[in-house]
Amino acid sequence: MSLAQQISALPAPLLKRLHDRGFDGSRLSRWAATIGVERDARNRLPGRVEPPTPDDITAAPVEGTAEHGRHRERGLAALAAGEVALCVLAGGMATRMGGVVKALVEAPGPDLRKRIITEEFRLPHGFDPAAVPVFNTNTFIVGAAALDALAMDWTYVEVEKKIGDRKAIQFERLLGEITAALEPRFLRVPREGVASRFLPVKDVPELERRRPEIEAIARARGMLG
Repeated sequence: MSLAQQISALPAPLLKRLHDRGFDGSRLSRWAATIGVERDARNRLPGRVEPPTPDDITAAPVEGTAEHGRHRERGLAALAAGEVALCVLAGGMATRMGGVVKALVEAPGPDLRKRIITEEFRLPHGFDPAAVPVFNTNTFIVGAAALDALAMDWTYVEVEKKIGDRKAIQFERLLGEITAALEPRFLRVPREGVASRFLPVKDVPELERRRPEIEAIARARGMLG
C-alpha cells in the first residue's frame, strides 16, 4: 500500500482534524520521496557561516540592580496592560521521554550580518561549534504585526528518530529560522543558577538528574510554595 493510500485509509474524523490543521498529504508524499537522498546536504545551511561577534549580543541587567528592577517593572506593566502574551510551544515528539506529550511531563513534581539562530546539525561541515561562545535558549519576543505578516519558505529538515524498536523519519521546522526573515537582536541571560532561563531535558534520566535545579528555580520564582 502506497503512502497516499495509507493516508486515504485513515478514519474520516482523523483526516478532517489533520486537514483542518493544515495537513497536506501530497506534500508529505513529496517529502517521503526524498528520504535518504542527499539528506545531509539538504539539512545543512549553504554558504558562509560565522560565529556572532561580541557586539551582536547585549547583556541582560544583573538581577538585584536598579536597571534590572526598571526593566522588570516595565515588563510587568506590559503584561498587565495586555501588551505582551506568553506562548509555550510544546515542540518535539518526545520520543526519548517514552512517547508522552513533552509539555505535560512533571518536572518539579506534582506541585508544580544576517544574524540567525540555528541548530548544530545544520552548520556547514568544517564549522567548529565551539567557536560560538553562547547557547540558544529558544526563547523569542516577536512583534505580533511582524509575525502576522511573516511569509517565508520554511526548511523542513529530515531527522531520524526511534520509537521503541522501529525507525521513524520526522520532517521538522526549527523555530529559530524566523531569524532569517526577521532582523533579530540577541540578549545574554544567565545559563546557571536560579536566574537560569533554560534547562534542557532530553530524556527521563536527565529529567531526574536536573529535577533539583528545576525545583529550585520554580521556588525562586514563586511557582512552588
